[in-house]
Amino acid sequence: MIDTEKYTGRTPERWTVDEDDPYRVVDAQECTIARTDFIDIEEERTWQLANAQLIADAPLLLAEYKRLREAIEYTIVHAENHDVIRVLDEVMKND
Repeated sequence: MIDTEKYTGRTPERWTVDEDDPYRVVDAQECTIARTDFIDIEEERTWQLANAQLIADAPLLLAEYKRLREAIEYTIVHAENHDVIRVLDEVMKND
């Protein structure tokens, strides 16, 4: 399981990839969150652009992770089928 408490205090605004500099991830005030263009190797540019998008989407991924964890925990608590509880419990232990 991911310890989401370590993300407490992050920049709260939405993060986006800068339209003018697609290797730069910024917050709502245009402050740089991250850059991915430190290596100037042509074949890695696709990776750098994808990495910037992944970083920009990190808050959305975190929110989705939390939502899914809550749904799993709710299912375990409220499931009437004990096989569902057993399977979900095993899945959660393997996180």
